[in-house]
Amino acid sequence: MIGLTNVTSYYGKTPILHGVSFSVDKGQCLCVLGRNGVGKTTLMQTIMGLTTAMKGQLIVDGEDMSTRKTAERATAVMTPRSSASPLRRP
Repeated sequence: MIGLTNVTSYYGKTPILHGVSFSVDKGQCLCVLGRNGVGKTTLMQTIMGLTTAMKGQLIVDGEDMSTRKTAERATAVMTPRSSASPLRRP
């Protein structure tokens, strides 16, 4: 499960994401749609840790990843969890 709770991100002093919350359970898909400039890329960058969230939490499989480094977040969010996968997390 990947979830965001009340996430707010800024570029400089400009707020881009305002209190974004959602969760995606195993086997579900999420599609993020919107016109240019509404925050789709900022959302992905915030999940990956490339943009700092000023508020909120990122939860992956029940673990708060909000304060983790980018590499740890990317591995947790993007690595397949199948037992057949050589990249699976222990």
